[in-house]
Amino acid sequence: AAKLRPLGDFAATEAPGILIYANPGRFNSAQSAEIDSLQITGASAGGGIYAAGNADYSIIRNNKIRSNQGTLGGGITLGEGEQGVATNVGIQIRNNQILKNGGITAGGGITIHSDATSYRVIDNLIMGNFTQWSGAGIAHYGLAMMDDIGNKIVFNEVFYGGQIGGDGGGIYVGSRVNPEDPGELDDGAGNVIIANNLIQGNLAGSGFGGGICAMMMNG
Repeated sequence: AAKLRPLGDFAATEAPGILIYANPGRFNSAQSAEIDSLQITGASAGGGIYAAGNADYSIIRNNKIRSNQGTLGGGITLGEGEQGVATNVGIQIRNNQILKNGGITAGGGITIHSDATSYRVIDNLIMGNFTQWSGAGIAHYGLAMMDDIGNKIVFNEVFYGGQIGGDGGGIYVGSRVNPEDPGELDDGAGNVIIANNLIQGNLAGSGFGGGICAMMMNG
């Protein structure tokens, strides 16, 4: 079996409620992880569910993910932020309640980092999440092609006064930003479909897009 490559951000995300991490190629459309009908609450560093890498075709559905905090994402996080480290292909996040989670340098409710290609985020209730960065409800950072977002996204908030963050109270889609070097951008965000959402009562911080912010799509 291929050796696992340690991820540099594990020190900041070492305590998620559930961690998904596999050998490259271990998961496929016929065999993958499934997280179904659980309540996940109280994680203080790694967020509720963290698909760190190679979690291809995993399914996250029918869960209540409430009151978790994470550096790279509060409720559900795909990837670690560095493009090309590990893929998360074809992940489905559906029919979950994602409530009152907090992100520090990433999204509050759901965070999708680079290389999470062909994900689907549909039919979730994403409510009352908070972030100090951008994307309080859903944050899509970096290149991840042909994606699908359709949910109830209500009353999420981005912290007002963030130095780099502050955009996208409901949804943020844009190029990855390196917190240590805000001028460093990757290849953009890819093709993202945002359709059939209820986006209501969300608050952007010091930036743009109370409902949706699409920024730096091409890097």
